[in-house]
Amino acid sequence: MFLRMGRLTALALAVLLAALSLDGSFVDDDGNVHGGAIVGIAAVGITRGGSPPSNDRERPNSTVNREQMAAFLARALHSPAADRDSFADDEGTIFENDINRLAAAAITRVCNPPASDRFCPDRSVASFLARALDLDQTAPPSRD
Repeated sequence: MFLRMGRLTALALAVLLAALSLDGSFVDDDGNVHGGAIVGIAAVGITRGGSPPSNDRERPNSTVNREQMAAFLARALHSPAADRDSFADDEGTIFENDINRLAAAAITRVCNPPASDRFCPDRSVASFLARALDLDQTAPPSRD
């Protein structure tokens, strides 16, 4: 669906779809303030649930880490498959392909310069969205 859209347009459309009032597909998002958004991003394939193998729970009160955000962004942006393994510390994670797809698109970078071989999948997310949306990261946004 997002294949011909720019990154910003694809994410804007996902946010719009998230605002729709749809029936939930997860057992733990009913009554959650973000329930509509969860259903919307599930409807477009950005989230698949956080309780394998049934994936009937989204865990809306949990913190999203770097590897999970990599999966969300790779799906939302329809990032193409990567032709190389970019990091040494993501072996065996179910998100390894998503992480490598974002590395190939220059959306994620290493977390341990100068060795530059680690992704640090369990750390919190920081600059993913700014790079995914091609935002200027040199100055803080105005709060006007």
